[in-house]
Amino acid sequence: MPSSSARFVLPRILAAALAVLASTVVAAAAPEPAHIDVARSAQLSVEALVGNDTVTLWIRRANDKKPIDSKDVTVSINGKTQIVTRRTDGSYTFPTDDLRGKEARPVEIIVGHDGIREVLSGQLPPAQESSGTGLLGTHNQIWWWIINVGVLLIGVLALSRKKSY
Repeated sequence: MPSSSARFVLPRILAAALAVLASTVVAAAAPEPAHIDVARSAQLSVEALVGNDTVTLWIRRANDKKPIDSKDVTVSINGKTQIVTRRTDGSYTFPTDDLRGKEARPVEIIVGHDGIREVLSGQLPPAQESSGTGLLGTHNQIWWWIINVGVLLIGVLALSRKKSY
């Protein structure tokens, strides 16, 4: 009969392998993209972060960098008005559907603040394409297979150690 420490060798090896795989995937993840300075005026500055599905805008006062809290924000890309959602952190988001392609697109941002409406113009880069450059890429189902195989191996180990009566 194997000792109690030998009985748990396989689960320990499996846990260590999964931990190494998880740390490799985290290390292979792409770094956070930088904020883009989209537009500037005497009173406002607009920064953006273009992701896979959404663009996030931060509209701030130019002098003290405090966020503008306005319900009157309109964004147009190539003349097409976007659906803008105001978030609780003071930023605004809209979908990247009209940023697909290889070239930067002109953007016009109309912001109502302090009793005026200010028009800011700039350009946004094309939206990021989904890439599978990481160890597992965008194939999240592989994680389910790894978990299932691990559970199966632990079950087989438990059944093989069972005493026969």
